[in-house]
Amino acid sequence: MKDGSSATITTAVREVDVDGIVNFRDLGGYQTKDGRHVKWGKLFRSGELAGLTEQGKQQFEALGLNTIVDYRTNSEVQAKPDPAIEGTNYVRVPAMKEQEESNGTDLNKLIATGDFSVLGKPGEMLIQANKDLVKAPEAYSKLLEMLNDPAHAKLVQHCTAGKDRAGLGSAILLLTLGVPEKTVMEDYLLSNVYRAEANEQTIEAMKKVIKDEQALESFKALLDVRPEYVQAAFDTMKEEFGSIDAFIEKGLGVTPQERAALQAKYLE
Repeated sequence: MKDGSSATITTAVREVDVDGIVNFRDLGGYQTKDGRHVKWGKLFRSGELAGLTEQGKQQFEALGLNTIVDYRTNSEVQAKPDPAIEGTNYVRVPAMKEQEESNGTDLNKLIATGDFSVLGKPGEMLIQANKDLVKAPEAYSKLLEMLNDPAHAKLVQHCTAGKDRAGLGSAILLLTLGVPEKTVMEDYLLSNVYRAEANEQTIEAMKKVIKDEQALESFKALLDVRPEYVQAAFDTMKEEFGSIDAFIEKGLGVTPQERAALQAKYLE
């Protein structure tokens, strides 16, 4: 951990060892604008949980989480359902409408058809996706509502890769707690660190399928997180509501009193 004004936390400290899960990490330790820090061991983010091994389940249960928040669509859940974790609430809050997921972000469908033209220019799809998620943020409104409920006080939010829908959800949560945009961006970009091995394996496999270099670059951009992706969300919050604070209050429906309660609960 770096001291002083920086809120950067070393990746080795942040990663949570749960066998069978990629990109599982603790959101604790980040410094807010007023000098407080997010509590460790309360708020987590992750990729899909379907790969949990028996050892992984024991490690997961040891965290003592109240709730699993799943942002995935029906088709994703049907393909890879979350395992039952004893003592943990499972809450479905799809961040995207089913038709949006089917518009091209389903990698299995893309591979099956071989038509990667829907990806557009590198990064274009995820820039637009982040804008759309801010304009229809019901899942994130529900997340913040749950966090003020003792029954859901200690939770993990996840999607498939744990980088886009869970990435924006984590960003919104940290912003609500008062963590600066720069630090939130740092956390968002850590998915490139934790998913590096998995992404490299996927790209090597896809080189045999995708021969067009432009399409391959667009596919790689779909696996990455890039500053412009979450920046598109930040910019849309400001364009639509005037500021990030106004988005939290008006877009997500979080009153100043509720926000203060969340900060009192999750900061130290």
